[in-house]
Amino acid sequence: MNIKNKQFKTFDPNPSLKYALQLLNEANISKFSLIGKLAMWVHLEDESQHQYTKDVDFAILLNDISKLEEVVSKKCKSFRYLQIGGIGIREEGISIDFIDRRLHGVQYLFSDAIANSSVKVTVDQYNIPVVSPEYLIAMKIVSGEPKDDNDLKMLLTLKNFSYEKTRAIVKKHLGPITAERLDVFARDAGILPKRGPYKYSG
Repeated sequence: MNIKNKQFKTFDPNPSLKYALQLLNEANISKFSLIGKLAMWVHLEDESQHQYTKDVDFAILLNDISKLEEVVSKKCKSFRYLQIGGIGIREEGISIDFIDRRLHGVQYLFSDAIANSSVKVTVDQYNIPVVSPEYLIAMKIVSGEPKDDNDLKMLLTLKNFSYEKTRAIVKKHLGPITAERLDVFARDAGILPKRGPYKYSG
């Protein structure tokens, strides 16, 4: 393949991160968490696993979406409502999804994830809470899309996370069948024995 004039996709997340934090601040929203690919970048130390992302994703509370909408409608040229619940912004150099995940009642998974964010990263003067690996895995499995299944497999290679806690989160918010689906991924990752039902080892 001749790549001399090939244009490869690039995306600098920093302008979107800063703009998102400004919007959240103006809307007086203090409870939120960084999720998606950028959260994976935080938790995956191997930079070869830091895959391309086209946007930045934040979990926010369903109760806060109206406050955010009021600010966004005044400051942004255009925005859209996300099918899964939330607001998406696409402007020049800016790509942000604020997700409340109201579809099928999964907003309670997101609200718990926000309350249990485990680490923070700093951008300029802002401290950004980041969703924990356990909740991020639960967010990935609820999607069911192949790209999120692949992300889930990478997250299961992490050394510093609790599978028992992850499974409990998935069972609580997504039900026992989804927890058993998570067990299938865990067996493939070598976390669980290849055969037999899940048994808590704690």
